[in-house]
Amino acid sequence: PWDRRIDLVVLTHPQADHLSGLVDLTERYRVGQVLTAGGPADSAASRAWADALRAARVPVLPAAPDTALDLGGGATLTVLAAGPVPGSTNPNDTGVALRLDYGRTSVLLPGDREEPGLRHLLAQVPDLRATVLAAPHHGARSAALPDLLAAVRPEAVVISVGRDNPFGHPHPETLAALAGVPLYRTDLHGAVTVTLDGASVRVGTERR
Repeated sequence: PWDRRIDLVVLTHPQADHLSGLVDLTERYRVGQVLTAGGPADSAASRAWADALRAARVPVLPAAPDTALDLGGGATLTVLAAGPVPGSTNPNDTGVALRLDYGRTSVLLPGDREEPGLRHLLAQVPDLRATVLAAPHHGARSAALPDLLAAVRPEAVVISVGRDNPFGHPHPETLAALAGVPLYRTDLHGAVTVTLDGASVRVGTERR
């Protein structure tokens, strides 16, 4: 609780469920920089967030494919995709997709991408293998895309999802597709912590 600094904040896309909680962030934390795919400030939350970053003089780094951030100690965060997807006007598909690489371990963070965005990601990135997959779009049906799971071949999957959410996430097809893979869900397990040491991955949960 005494650590009031966040080195990097990533706004994958400016929809309310990803943005609203960030608006007051600079009042509580010292933020080192923000990585975002941008997008028009077409909502009160977007405008408030932009104003807060300017007031706090937080550097904003535009996310572009192949942008790589050196996190120190050999860890690298790479933007795999960001921005418009041909044939899709869904803002979920334009979000920032990231991979964290550290030694022999990695975490793939595809954000809220749905099928068009995931297929675009598969076409743009030849090697999507990762040790841990953060399930796209809160475990929605598109997260069960067989080509994605075959490309990533995760050893563990984390689904960030609210309990009793009105969208029915995670979708039964996604859960069936992930059968046999260690699965961690925030609706069941509470906060999920993924720790990488470069050689192995340890996943801890708030609740068993």
